[in-house]
Amino acid sequence: MNGNSDNEHTAKKARHAGHVVLNMGGTRFSTSITTLSNSSAYFESLFSHEWAESRDNGDGEEVFVDQDPEPFRVLLSYMRLGKVEASELTLPVLLQAKFFGMEQLLAAVRYVARRSDDESPLLAAARAAEIVPKVDKRDFARLCLIHKNMCFDGQEDLDVSDGREIVAVVEQDEEATQTRTYMTFIDGLNWLHRRGFTRYEQKADIDLDGGYDEYIGLLHFSKIATDNNYTEDHANTIIGATISTREKKEFAASISVPLSRILLRMESWIEADIGKEEDKNRRQLRRGIVKSRVSRISCETNEIPGLLQKHGFLTREEDLEPVYRKALCYGEDDLENSDSPLVKIWSRDVES
Repeated sequence: MNGNSDNEHTAKKARHAGHVVLNMGGTRFSTSITTLSNSSAYFESLFSHEWAESRDNGDGEEVFVDQDPEPFRVLLSYMRLGKVEASELTLPVLLQAKFFGMEQLLAAVRYVARRSDDESPLLAAARAAEIVPKVDKRDFARLCLIHKNMCFDGQEDLDVSDGREIVAVVEQDEEATQTRTYMTFIDGLNWLHRRGFTRYEQKADIDLDGGYDEYIGLLHFSKIATDNNYTEDHANTIIGATISTREKKEFAASISVPLSRILLRMESWIEADIGKEEDKNRRQLRRGIVKSRVSRISCETNEIPGLLQKHGFLTREEDLEPVYRKALCYGEDDLENSDSPLVKIWSRDVES
């Protein structure tokens, strides 16, 4: 018999016995056929042939597979337990998982790797093994800040009678259909995060040299393109996986504006989706424009830390601050002068 025929002949005997000894590159592994077949298309095919006649007990027979044994130790442990440590999923292990057609494991790797930080060893190994693309497909949206007098088509319907000078516009390009939503800056950040746009793609564009003269502030966000083949259940397969810290958040802004240099008086407030219902001034706008959910809560400057802490806004988001400060200073070139508002952006984690 040639090598393939010998392997199939031995597989017949092993199938009849219910277990098998694998000779993996010179190292022997004893396991059940069910364990192998349930997790691997390769072994399912090898042991699922319908034979014309049964053989005698094949105890002691080996099935030789020309693969390295060390990666297989990891894969066999996964086949038995249904879980694997993220640190064990190296490039050799992932390449061997592809060879053996272990689609359940590969699906879990795709799910976790695509949601890992850029420095993740698992993401690097998955890309090298061509399990995930080098550049992931992403959906994009941008948060634009405009002055109330800078009109877009249809913006004549925008109600800013509450005194707001700055309006946030969310533009999202999905299936060639661009949507615009009008709201406050904090509304815009919350709206994007609720829809999965949690990755901030560039630093705040203070000078706006890119041809966006109508905007006084511009930020880009992205999310992984929707993939319905995978669910969060896949993440439970991989123990110790480092999922990206770009989780969904809610935001708040604390703002203090100098009123008098001599008396050191400040006007301070917090903008957040908190506070009494009568403070929220929910507006019904036409043409599908979203209502504001954000309250402007006036307070003393020294009260700001306590109010933010009370509502769980503990993390400073410094990258997001310059664009809002620039918008609030619209028409002023010097952001460092003593009359400029002090703007801080804060966040709290929310459940996905």
